[in-house]
Amino acid sequence: MRRNYTLFVFLILLNASLFGQGNEVTGLVTSAEDQLSIPGVTVAVDGTTKGTITNVDGQYSIIAEPGDFLLFSYVGMQT
Repeated sequence: MRRNYTLFVFLILLNASLFGQGNEVTGLVTSAEDQLSIPGVTVAVDGTTKGTITNVDGQYSIIAEPGDFLLFSYVGMQT
């Protein structure tokens, strides 16, 4: 009985990890004019509620699926 329970738990955890696929996308947002990093830029996965903001060094990290599009927006700039 204990062996069946262990196998059941293993299969549940394996199933959750297969459906939880996603890749961590990291990057640095910089200005095209002077190549300085830009803090406070909103980075979002298009069509979802997933999003993050760049840190004081302009770096971001977000989980996205293959084929997802990232949208970058900043106050006073076009998306």
